[in-house]
Amino acid sequence: MIKEIVSKLKNDTGPTLDSSVFYPGGKLEGQWIIKNGVVSSQGSTIALELILEYHDGQLHTQKRIQLQHISESRKQNKNGFILSFSAHLPDDIPISCSNISYKVQAGIRAGKSRVRLHFLPVCIKGSHEVLQIFYALGALGFREVQHSGIFNGKKQIFRFAPSVFLSQEIQELHVSSIEKRRNGISIFLNVMKRGDHRKAEYQDMIFLSSTQLKSRRSVEEELKGKLLTVTE
Repeated sequence: MIKEIVSKLKNDTGPTLDSSVFYPGGKLEGQWIIKNGVVSSQGSTIALELILEYHDGQLHTQKRIQLQHISESRKQNKNGFILSFSAHLPDDIPISCSNISYKVQAGIRAGKSRVRLHFLPVCIKGSHEVLQIFYALGALGFREVQHSGIFNGKKQIFRFAPSVFLSQEIQELHVSSIEKRRNGISIFLNVMKRGDHRKAEYQDMIFLSSTQLKSRRSVEEELKGKLLTVTE
């Protein structure tokens, strides 16, 4: 059976994804068309891995993330089989940026063997909730600075500098450890203040509810209030 599958897969066109852009916690979907072949429903299954590659200026590191909850459906046509698949992406993967890139490794596992691996580049963008935070900071006059979004293997840090609002009080603002919660998200806020270096750094975990995240204005007011309190 395995030899038959391997032989038939020589005629496949490879997998395609429904999009090249995906989101943390979202669904990855695609199809695999096998021409002039037969793939047994019992003898084979699609295996998907998300490959995260990042560099810190010196080292280039690759991390493999096996995708779970893979579902498949199979449909036969006159040219062969169409295998449709979907998988859930983890909630905590970093967003694509200057030092982060992704690709999906797709293969068909037949028995104990995996044959015909394919690699598809993808982009991971920020979720609606994360973008609400970035938009709110932008509305307050904060702009991303060089090296914002750098991933060190453990966490991704987004760096912002004020242009008008609190520009005399804050030197730089860092947002990291963005984590999805049941009723919202939490973010780690690190504020580098100007002046007295003994009190120059403020750190706090902030929770934004799902209700707040529906309104960019609500997120803006929450962040504005927190930053005003920090700089008093």
